[in-house]
Amino acid sequence: MKAVNGKIIKKYALLFVAILLCANAKFFSIYPFATGLLYALVYHRFNPIILGAFFLVGNTVFRFSWQTVVASLASAVIPILCKFLHKLFRKPLRHYLLAIYCAISQIPLFFLWGSGWQQLLSSAFTLLISLAFYYCCLTFGYAIFVRGMRYKTTIKESLSGGVLLCVLTLGLYGISFSDIRIFYLLYGFALTAITLSSEKSTLFGGIVALAIFLCNGDSYSAVIILTTALISYALKRLGVIAVCVGSVAVKLIFALVLGDFTNLLWINSLFFALGVLAFALLPEKVKNRLILYSGTSKGYADRTIVNRNRLDMYTKLVSIENVLRDMEKTLLDSMVSMPPAQENKNYLAKEVSKRLCGDCPRKSSCEGELGTTTASAVYDLVDSAITRGRATIVDVPPFFAGRCPHVPTLLNLCGEIANQYDSKKEKSDMIDSSRLMMSEQVSGIAGVLGALATEVKKIVSFETTLEQRVSEGLAEVGIIAGEIIIYTDNRELFNVIVIVGERDADRREVKEVLARVLGCSVVQNSKTTYSAGTYSLNFVTAPEYDMLLGKATSFKEGSEASGDTKSMTKLSPEKLMLAICDGMGSGVDARKGSVCALNLVESFYKAGIEDTVVLSLINKLLSLRNSEDFQALDMGVVNLRTGAVDFIKMGAPQSLIRRKEGFEIIEGASLPMGILDNVRPSVSRKILSDGDMLVLVSDGITEAIGIEGVARMVELNKTSNPQTLAELILADAQEVSKMDDMSVLCGRLYKIV
Repeated sequence: MKAVNGKIIKKYALLFVAILLCANAKFFSIYPFATGLLYALVYHRFNPIILGAFFLVGNTVFRFSWQTVVASLASAVIPILCKFLHKLFRKPLRHYLLAIYCAISQIPLFFLWGSGWQQLLSSAFTLLISLAFYYCCLTFGYAIFVRGMRYKTTIKESLSGGVLLCVLTLGLYGISFSDIRIFYLLYGFALTAITLSSEKSTLFGGIVALAIFLCNGDSYSAVIILTTALISYALKRLGVIAVCVGSVAVKLIFALVLGDFTNLLWINSLFFALGVLAFALLPEKVKNRLILYSGTSKGYADRTIVNRNRLDMYTKLVSIENVLRDMEKTLLDSMVSMPPAQENKNYLAKEVSKRLCGDCPRKSSCEGELGTTTASAVYDLVDSAITRGRATIVDVPPFFAGRCPHVPTLLNLCGEIANQYDSKKEKSDMIDSSRLMMSEQVSGIAGVLGALATEVKKIVSFETTLEQRVSEGLAEVGIIAGEIIIYTDNRELFNVIVIVGERDADRREVKEVLARVLGCSVVQNSKTTYSAGTYSLNFVTAPEYDMLLGKATSFKEGSEASGDTKSMTKLSPEKLMLAICDGMGSGVDARKGSVCALNLVESFYKAGIEDTVVLSLINKLLSLRNSEDFQALDMGVVNLRTGAVDFIKMGAPQSLIRRKEGFEIIEGASLPMGILDNVRPSVSRKILSDGDMLVLVSDGITEAIGIEGVARMVELNKTSNPQTLAELILADAQEVSKMDDMSVLCGRLYKIV
């Protein structure tokens, strides 16, 4: 809080100095400037009470009289009252209204100093100059208080700033004590700073010289000031010492040659030298900060940080991707798939022999007669238990049937061992399946991070020239942008962020100005709150195409809900997804399954995961569900920049593209999602042209009229309205059957003009 208060105090201290200098600025025997500055600052939302106090002090400290006090009170009180009334009645305080109030506040001038025609003319001249200066301060105030000085000023702002500088110079030059002017001290300091920070030192010197000439017709001092500015600019490349020495030398040479001791030129020259020396002796840190403030910095430093941070982020993303790849490898290496039971009969036979004969006293005699272990004798019995799932008395080897009293136990052991192994094998397979699914998920996330890392690695190019042109274009239509950032990693694709006030956030002129300056259409990608009363608008280069959409759907006769879930979603400004997910059966349960599947599809796609990985992961997740609600997925992902469409089908019927000449059927061959955990989708890519119509249907449509019926309706109806075509196809299918849920999605690609 202390830091904020400190900034406010500094800001108002500078405003007080500005009002004081404007109040002292004399122009042909009148003082018209402080009033214009006061009303411009009120418009820019500074406290009118504090400004009014500054105004009273400024107007009375140099020329005190009761007339000056009355006139100053009128000018100071009116904006306070107007501000209060506008806030009370919730009416915006427009700049033209403040101009009217400013004119009203000047009325006392026509009566306080007499009523002669010369006085009336002087008062009228004061009023006109006040209004003109109000407009200049208002215009330049936009650049300082609203938009900030990040961008190069417009022509109007530059001219207004020049007028303001001229008036401030008049006020400062008018402060003298026996012709000793502190002006020269400040001029020496400012000239050195501006010379070292920009190319505008000669312009600065010219404006100051013009102001001094207008102040009292002092062409002699004006020439000296302009000469010092030219010499400083000429010596700029030699460094700060050369600038300091050169500019001081000019003053001293003029003083020596002219020797005008009556005007105390030596003292003023000394003041100028002290100003230059004061800047030269500043600590480097303070000096560099002043150079930055007095120059035309466009925020290159923070933009460089953006690219540096992007490279740092790239390194981190790649590191995380590598970690995930290692995790994927570890999961795959940890899979220990148990061999089928058929390959382990020897092991199982030994296990049966161990349990049956381990403590039997006849074990030695049995093995003596067999000439080997008893495990070889039960091998065929174990084989039967594994092959058929159980072992019977018929399968008992003759050796055991004739001499072993534990045959029933033997049969039970064989069945038990086979069942235990099958159960263990099933658990092992489930664990391996889970590890495989986790590895695929980790691989998918690693792929997303890898793609994101590649995107982040690209160096962003900030288009500062275009930013300036956009700023000027918006200002021409009355929109003041607090900040504009235009960047690209491809010269043909722009990304624009514009910070504007609440009242300008929805104005179409923002989009129009961007399109004119960038030379391409743009679309708004987002609109978010930036701070109180301001919004951040994000625009991107518009894709070459867009798509008109239509859909039609119906329930199965007697059903309370459709098992079909439809989606027509913008995944990004350049990608559009059309999808039908058909749950098995109809009704609420089928709809729950299809909604779940399609929500997964949308979420994964918006996360940027590739098609094959998305569908594989979703299929794995659905296959783990206990319910057998299999999903048929029919999806088309349209790239609106290129016109390419990726058809992705899992258990879905054919789709169709209506072209200018004929139509094309898109086949699909794949099981629905959730039946098997290793089902892969059918993926194909087609290129759409301007005017092509895309048609997706659920199996309720194809079971009623077939894809041939859909093609027939497409050929018979040449409508360019996708909604109309979708309704016609649905109506035709319903005439044949209503025994299933039916859905139709249509989309017509068109070129953006």
